[in-house]
Formats: sequence, C-alpha cells, structure tokens
Amino acid sequence: MGSTIHSQLICCLIFLLFLGEVSALDCNNVNDQDSCLEILNDNSLTDNEKEMLISALIYSGNYPNHELVYNWNKNAELDYEGSDNGYIQNAWVKIKGISPSVLIDDELYCRDGKILADYNYDVNIPDYQFNGDCRTEWSKESENSELNIYQNNNYIGNSKEVNFDIDLDSNFLAVLNVNLRTRIDHYEDERYCCGRKYGRCVNYCHRCVFEDSDVINNHISVSDELSAKYYNKEVSLDFEVLNENHGSLSFTSNVENGYINIEFEDSYYNSFNYIYGIVINDGLLTLKAFDSDLVDFRNIIVSDFFSVRNGNGCKIIYGDSFESYEYDCDLDYDDYGLVIDTNKLSYDAGEKINVSVYPSEDVVLSYGNEEVIVNGNYEFTALKDYNRIEGRIGNEESYKIIHVKNDDVNVLFNFGVFFGFSYFIYLICKKYYKGWV
Repeated sequence: MGSTIHSQLICCLIFLLFLGEVSALDCNNVNDQDSCLEILNDNSLTDNEKEMLISALIYSGNYPNHELVYNWNKNAELDYEGSDNGYIQNAWVKIKGISPSVLIDDELYCRDGKILADYNYDVNIPDYQFNGDCRTEWSKESENSELNIYQNNNYIGNSKEVNFDIDLDSNFLAVLNVNLRTRIDHYEDERYCCGRKYGRCVNYCHRCVFEDSDVINNHISVSDELSAKYYNKEVSLDFEVLNENHGSLSFTSNVENGYINIEFEDSYYNSFNYIYGIVINDGLLTLKAFDSDLVDFRNIIVSDFFSVRNGNGCKIIYGDSFESYEYDCDLDYDDYGLVIDTNKLSYDAGEKINVSVYPSEDVVLSYGNEEVIVNGNYEFTALKDYNRIEGRIGNEESYKIIHVKNDDVNVLFNFGVFFGFSYFIYLICKKYYKGWV
C-alpha cells in the first residue's frame, strides 16, 4: 500500500506529542536492539527523551497493530512494590492489558477479546528462636494462591489470560488471594539423669525435646481494575462502478467509521480516519488512535467520483480500529441505457409535456422545481425559462432538451417578420413603379 514521507512524519510527530509516561523500559522486545541500546547508553539524552525515542522504535503507523501490543504485554516482566501481611510480602496483581483495545479521545474502547493479568508475592518464613525455647522450628505447612477475574462483578476466569465477551461498557477486576499456613514447633530444655551410682543419680545431662506447636494463618488479598467502553460503531463501505471503458474506470467509494485502501496495478487511494501510536505506562503498551484526515493517492483523479486509467488488479481493504475486511472488487456495473422522450419538442407555457422513460423502472425525473419517481410515463407542465428534463437511475443520468415558447419573444418575432415583409414589398414596387419615388 502506498505511503508518503509526509504521512510518516505526521504519525511520528503526533505519536511523540502524546506519548505517556514510561518506566521499566528496556530493549528486550524492540526489533532494532542496536539502535535501542545506543539510545539507552547515550548520556546526552534525558530519560524522557530516551523513552520517546525507544517508543518510536516500537510502533507508530496508519493501521492498528493489536498483535504487537498483545505480545509485548504478555511477555512483559513486571516488578512492583506490593503489600505485606505477616509472612506474605510484596504481593501485587496487575491487569496488563485488554486485547484488542484502543484509546480514542482518552477513553479505552474494546471488543470481544482477552484480558491479560499477572501477579507475584513472596513468602518469608522467619528462622529465629523464641525465648525459652532451646530450639524453634519453622515450617510452611500449606500455601495457595488464587487469581480471579471479574467483568462487571461477574466471575469470568482464574488464569493470567481470560477470554471475554462484551456488549456494554465494562469494568474488569483482577483479585489475588494468597493463603499461608505456618507451623512453629517449640522445643524445651529437659534435664535428665545420665549417670547413676548405687541407685542414685550422680550425673545430669540436658536435651532439647519437643514441647508443643503453634499454627499461624496469614491471608492477603490485593486487586487491580481497568474499565473499558464497548466499541459499537460498525465500519461500512459503499463502492459502485459508474463506468468502464477499455480498462479505464470511474467509481464512487465511501467508508464510514474507518479507513480504506484501494489499489490497482499502477495506482492507489488511501484514506485514514485515525493514525496510531502507543502510550507506555509501567512498561506496558496501550494502542492510541489520533484523529486524521490523511489522504494518500497516486494516478487517480479524485473529485465527486474517482477515475483511474488502468482499472486492472483491483484490491480493496477497509477497516476500523479493531477489524479489517477485504472487499470483493466487483467491477460490473448496471448500464440501464436510460432514455427520456417527449411527445414533441416545442411547447407553450402551461402546456402538458408527456414524458416517457426507458427502462420502465423507478427513474428519478426532475423538471423545474419538481422531482418525482417515474415508472414509465409522467406529465409535467411546461414552464417558461425551463427547457431541460433530467433523469437518474442508479448512478446513470440522462436529459432531454425541449423548447418552451416565450410570448414576449414571439410578439417581437412576429413584428419583425411583418416589418421585413413590408419592406420587401416596398423594394419590389420601387423597382417596377418608378413613379413611386
């Protein structure tokens, strides 16, 4: 598909202007790692400048790339300072992204897709001795964690990647529950006789023996949420061939709520309602759409309709921020052979004009300020200063020219004829009857 340096510069400029905060950014998932590392190691750049340049290496363009965002977020390694509760420490959960989704006017929109989440926590069981114990043994008796994902308070899954359906605005909630059961065995010093003589204990020894156990239950619950609006706009395409003549083509095309790419063998036309960049927060990507009226074309005449000299190799792709579609280039068109006929060519003002149209289908017929749908025949009233009857069926147009007599003009015309005839008689008489002079 065609592209221009101008469009690329616009994409890059808008992308840089709206780039969000970036943290924990590295070069692991950047294709051009050499350039990325060079930027990271350039001490003359500020952190913000490094982030913007690296983000530009990741993605910017005319088309939404949800796969890139999904893969990046899925593979992103996160590290947060989480919450502590007893021996459960640094517990956190994060919704890494919704795919597919896109920021439009700073609102996150999505359709059916997947929600990505991640979590982590640490277990730190102490290893110290209680006062009065000769030995204290700590052990993890049980540990379990559970991640639950909710959509509008309805449970939808318990894994790090959950499919969802959406038909209304939704709030997504990820909840991590961690339970830890810790056992503490206490041992006490026991004095016992380790030597006897004549039935009496003459030597005492000490040993550390089990006394009792304690159990400590720790529980922690942490959550993260993300809201998204349901994107319910449907992209639609109107494409119609007006005329084809020895390979040259005239057609109309319009797309609602989306972009369109029309290609032929040596020409193309591209129109975009958005261009796309990314926002990066905490090392995670979110696709962002920016309003655009970008049009890029080559070897196509663009006016009220499109004209291309070589209509071969037609390919049309259109889409929106979520889906793309390929349109079947049906270049056939309806040639109705529209003919407009009248019962005569000249009419007096106010006289009825009998109009016949072919084919006998619904034809939009207009004369003066009147427009009607005609199927076969119709009568107009002849109007002064209106000499053109126009017809239209589909995108085919035709017309018929008639003459409506103008009374003022006719009076002048008749006077002129009378004067001319009288002058002619005068000349004849003058020639043959000289005594008249």
